[in-house]
Amino acid sequence: LDFSNAMAALNCMALGARGGIRTLEEARSLMRRAERRVHPDFHLRANCVA
Repeated sequence: LDFSNAMAALNCMALGARGGIRTLEEARSLMRRAERRVHPDFHLRANCVA
């Protein structure tokens, strides 16, 4: 899922979304350097905290 989200984010970098398919290295680079945002409610559910 992280990889799919990274590829989608790279595709939405410019108006028109016709930039082509990005490379595997571009997706990996984004996943390494970008901050991952998690909604607090999802984090609590994933860890079985009520």
